Amino acid sequence: MHSLLLFCFVAATVSGVLGHCAKPGVYPPVFGDQVFTVVKQTDLKTGSISYLAQFYDYPNRHQRYDMLKSPDFSSITMTYLMLFDKNTTFIYDSKQCTASKLDFPMEEPDFLKDARYCGLVTIDDTKCQCWAMPNLKYYVTADTCEPIPIRATTSTVQRDFSQYRHEADESVYAVPAIC
Repeated sequence: MHSLLLFCFVAATVSGVLGHCAKPGVYPPVFGDQVFTVVKQTDLKTGSISYLAQFYDYPNRHQRYDMLKSPDFSSITMTYLMLFDKNTTFIYDSKQCTASKLDFPMEEPDFLKDARYCGLVTIDDTKCQCWAMPNLKYYVTADTCEPIPIRATTSTVQRDFSQYRHEADESVYAVPAIC
């Protein structure tokens, strides 16, 4: 009896920490507090490809996008640093910086909460769940409790995710001296 109670406590604690397991067709995925991923972005009209690195720190209300020439971080062309706790965004490169007020809210880790389940698909040999919202289809791994994004598509852009991990080195959210 004691071991059963301990198992239930541990299971409830893990479930509370990780959120809902991404069971096919049951719960839309909820992402962790701190996320890093590299995205290959394909313009579906022109076929042009770009890369960006995304950093999210939900508890501290910080978000950063690095526009990249290649997925290996060899050259960052532009950075968008959004400090939602200060209602400010900084857009900068190696030569100049512009600051402005934010006029939109930060995307939340449960941004797919109202999504509709649209089935299981295979993308690049990975079994994925598909979740749909108006003008968005989002694909996450189907065989893991914690959702790992694989692809997101709209009518104009396909985003393929790689290097997904929980990481929030606070230094990526520091406002550079140029600003």
